[in-house]
Formats: sequence, C-alpha cells, structure tokens
Amino acid sequence: SRTKSSEDPGEWYDSSDDETRSIDEGAPDLMRLMMMTNERQFARMGMSEEEMEEKDVKKKKAELKKNAERDAPFLLKSYILRVQLCNIRPRIWRRIRVPGHVTLHEMHDHVLCPVMGWCRNYHAYYFKDLPYRVSDYDIGLVYGPVHSRAIDMSHANMYNIHFLDDKTVKLGQVLQVVGQKIEYLYDLGDNFRHKIVVEAIEDKDTSLPEFELLDGARSCPGEDCGSIHNYAKKLDLIKKGGSEGAKASSELMHCANFRDQQQQQKGSKFDPDYFDIKAQRRRFMLALASKASPLDDSNMTTIPLVSGAKHNIPTFKESRDLVVDKKCRVCGLASSHRCSKCHVAFYCSRDHQKDHWPTHKKECAKLLREAEKE
Repeated sequence: SRTKSSEDPGEWYDSSDDETRSIDEGAPDLMRLMMMTNERQFARMGMSEEEMEEKDVKKKKAELKKNAERDAPFLLKSYILRVQLCNIRPRIWRRIRVPGHVTLHEMHDHVLCPVMGWCRNYHAYYFKDLPYRVSDYDIGLVYGPVHSRAIDMSHANMYNIHFLDDKTVKLGQVLQVVGQKIEYLYDLGDNFRHKIVVEAIEDKDTSLPEFELLDGARSCPGEDCGSIHNYAKKLDLIKKGGSEGAKASSELMHCANFRDQQQQQKGSKFDPDYFDIKAQRRRFMLALASKASPLDDSNMTTIPLVSGAKHNIPTFKESRDLVVDKKCRVCGLASSHRCSKCHVAFYCSRDHQKDHWPTHKKECAKLLREAEKE
C-alpha cells in the first residue's frame, strides 16, 4: 500500500517493503529512546553497552568459524543478485554477477556504491540478515565498517548498532540459498535501505567475468537529500513544476553523486528515470580496478557552503589509483607479474597469463578504452 498522510510525499514513496525495519522520519522521539535504553539495560543484566557489543560480536565470530567447512563451497560459486532500493516506485534496481569469495566490505566499496550510483568513501553503511523484527532504535549486530570515520557513524550508538568487521565476512558465508535476502543500508543518517536477493548460485564459468553489471533501472537518489521519503517529495515537486520544482531539480542535480553524470548536460530538469548502463559499467570497472577506500578522511576535501562564504563543508574526492588485489587470475596465488597493457590483471607466471589471455583479452581492451577517456 502507498503511504497517504497529512504530509503526503506523493506517488513515488512506497511503504510496502515491510521485510526490513523502517526507521522513523525526522528526529527520534526522546521518550521512546529513553524507554529503549531502559529495556536494553534490563536485557543486559548489568552488562555495559560495550560488554554487550563484545558478547554479540564474539558469538557471531564463533558461529562463522564453526560453519567454515560448510561455507567453503559457496566461496567458489558465482552469484546473480538483484539489488533493489526500498520504499520507492517505480523500482530502482540493479542485477549483478559477483563471486562468493568477495568480502562484504568489497561489496559495498567496489560493487554496490558504483553500480547503484552512490559515492565511495563517503557515508557509513551496514549489512544485516533478513527477515528480522526489531525496534526502530535497537538494530543490534550487523556486518559493517568497524573503524569508519564517516560523520554518520554518530548514529550508531543511537540505534544500538554493533559492528562485526565486514572485511572478515564473505558473501558466500551469509547468502547460500536462492531467494535468500540481506539488507544493505547506506548512510546511517538518511537510511537508504536496499534489499539484496539471491537470484542464482552457479558454478564459476571462466568465460564470464567474475564481476558484472547485468541490468538495472532508474537513477539512485541524490547524496544527502534527507531520506528516501524526502527524495520522493522532491520528485513530486519536479513533476508539478513551477519554481519549487525547479529548485528541487537543481538541488538533486548538484548532489555529490551527480556532479559527474551526463544527465546534467541533457537539460535543466532532473530525470529520475535516467540510467546509462554503459556509464554505470564504466564506474563499476574503475572501482574494481582501484584500491579499497581507507574508511578515513583521506579522500575528503572541503568546499565553500556558498560562494565567498567563510565556512566550509566536507565533501569527497574519489580515488582513481589503478591498484588491484595482487592474486593470479588463474590459480589465486599471490603474484607480482601483471598484464603489461592494462596493469590490472595479475599472474603468477607467464604460462598462466597465456592460458588466461582468451578470457582477459576483451576486459583488457575495455580497460584501455576507459583509460583513454579518463
């Protein structure tokens, strides 16, 4: 059912994604937070918040270690996943191919941010198993960045979020059945919730790329636009037109994740249906070829809040360093020899490079074309 209230966000907002928790719009109710704090204190039976977090993380680590033998075959599989942004219609979605051995941190940084259209190394995030039923303000254990310095990490304590380092958890450990789902939440302040669904789990085909954007639809919301609820309201204003619509359109087109996208050059009106799969594949390829974001403020810079203003606000700059995981594309061993053309593919020996060339040839040519565009 669509949300209809005294503050109707229009035809785009959709409240029917009830498999995942929906954090309330606006500031948390103080009385509710106090009640939740008291409930947590009672449940802890004298343990501090830090002790409870340590207990939750320790228990999950033990569970993952216990299931290591069961999980091992899934790390060698290839996954087809559908990633869908919640609470918005028409749907904003992507279909991707990824290997089971990819860590959840790599999923966020190298896969989900570029294919959806979010900025890398900008906001915090987490992954959580689905379905689950918890209070809006008591999320509990999630897979996410333990040492992130993103400004929205300040919300972690408010929502009682306990992070298990997502660099230590691989996709094949948490998704093992077709139809299984996991939540990916991007930006702990604006709460953009994505539902990731397993569509297929297949044996690896060496003739196919390990990572691939297969399909998708519609532009993702603008960074820092408030929430999916606020984004829907902006789209409603744009459709109605007038000065308010023009203002909403301009605000979205100047969001951090749209500054380098082509739709700004196609007119003055923001187009929510815009999706250039070639451009998104290019972003994806460049992300895969770059080193992991450091989760600190090294990729941050400052820009004036307004022209000539004394006060600055932080924004981002994405790394374009072409450095990749130095493992042989054939056997997976640590390697120092790489393709002399693209400098992206690594091999432990020239024999393995020759064996892999029929597969790598197209990828190599594509990387060279993209590098020329840069």
